[in-house]
Amino acid sequence: MKNCNKKLGLIFIGLGILVFSFVNCNKTAKDDESIIGSGGTRTYYMGFTTWPYTATQAGVDYPYIKIATDADMIVYHIEGGVPWSDAENDVLSDPFSARYNTNIVGELEQKFSKKPSANHKVFLATSPINASRNAIANSWTNAGNEQDLAPWNSYTLDSIQVKTAYLNYCKRLIQLFKPDYFAFAIEVNLLEPNTSATPAVWSAYLNLHAHIYTQLKIAYPNLPLFVTQTGQNLLSDYNPSQTTSIAAFNALMEYSDYFAISAYPYLSAYMTNSLPVDFFDRLASLTTKPLAMAEGGYPAVNFTLANGTTFITDATKQNNFVKLALAAADKYNFKFINLWLVRDFDNSWGTSDGTIIFKSLGMYDAAGTPRQALTTWQQKLALTKR
Repeated sequence: MKNCNKKLGLIFIGLGILVFSFVNCNKTAKDDESIIGSGGTRTYYMGFTTWPYTATQAGVDYPYIKIATDADMIVYHIEGGVPWSDAENDVLSDPFSARYNTNIVGELEQKFSKKPSANHKVFLATSPINASRNAIANSWTNAGNEQDLAPWNSYTLDSIQVKTAYLNYCKRLIQLFKPDYFAFAIEVNLLEPNTSATPAVWSAYLNLHAHIYTQLKIAYPNLPLFVTQTGQNLLSDYNPSQTTSIAAFNALMEYSDYFAISAYPYLSAYMTNSLPVDFFDRLASLTTKPLAMAEGGYPAVNFTLANGTTFITDATKQNNFVKLALAAADKYNFKFINLWLVRDFDNSWGTSDGTIIFKSLGMYDAAGTPRQALTTWQQKLALTKR
C-alpha cells in the first residue's frame, strides 16, 4: 500500500500553480457528443492502473476485477523506490527470490499473479527518480521505501553503480511481467524544472536515460520503450513556474519510442475552471512520434486544499475530460489510453492535500456506483481494436 501513498504526493509537489490567477480560454470542452469522435473501430488499448481505493485486501483486489471487464490493458506502476543494492548484483538467470529482498518479492509476485486474462495487454512502468521528481529514487528494502540510504544517496544518476543497478532492475521487471509496453521513467520531464538550481542532476539523468534505452533496445528490440511526461508541464500557460523546456523534451524524445502523456490538466493554472479543447492538440504538435496517454484523470467531486483553494467540479466535467482524451486518441491514433483510478478513494486514505487532489478520479465513486464517464469509456471499449 506504500506505493499508493507515494503516488498521492508526486504531482502535488509542483502545485505552486495554485497561486496563479485563472486564465480564460475561448474554447473549452463541452458536454456534447461531437467531442467523442466517431468510427466503428479504435487504434488503441484502454486500461487502468491497479491502485487500490482502500487499504484492505478488498481494495487491492477491486481494480483487477474491474480491469477484467472495463479494460483491455492493465497498467502496473512499480514506484515504491528501487532495490538498488539487490539490483546491482542481480543475475537474471537466478530466481527472483534468490536475488531480491522479501518485501519486493512478495509485492511484485502478488501484482503479476493477478493479470485478468491472457488477452489483456500489459503496460509496465517504473522509474529511477523519486516521487517528488527531483532526485534519485529511494531504496526499496525489507524495511520499505527508505529515503537517503547510503551509499545510493551519494551517487549521481549516471554513475556506473546506478547505471548497472537500474538496467538490471529493468531487465528483471521485464522478465517477471512480460510487458507489451515498458516505460523506464515516470513523469521524468518534471526533473528538469524541479532541479533547475542544480542542472547537473538533469544532465546526469539524460546520460542514464540514453544508456538505459540503448541497452534495453539491444536486449528487447521489439519491445516499445519510452518514458512518460506530464502534459500540463509542457505547456507554459498551464504551469508557468514549472514548465519543461522544449530542449529537455527533445532530449527525452531522442531515446523514447513514444510520446507517452501523463494528463492531469486540472493540476495547472486552469484548475477545474476550464478544460481547453486544444490540450492534446498542442501536445501532439510537439513530436512526430506515436502518442499514448500513459495515465490521466479528472476529479468528479469538489475539494478544498489546506490553503483554502477550492476546485469546483462534477461528474459532467470529468466526463468531458474522458471524451476529450478519447477524441484525441481517435484523432492521433494513440497506441493506448489509460486512466489512473478505477474507483474513488475512501476516507481511509485521509484528507491531506496530496490525497484529495486525486481522490475522485475514479470511474466508480467511493460507494462503487458507476459515473457517466464510465459509460463514455465503455462505448469506446466495445469497439473493435484494429
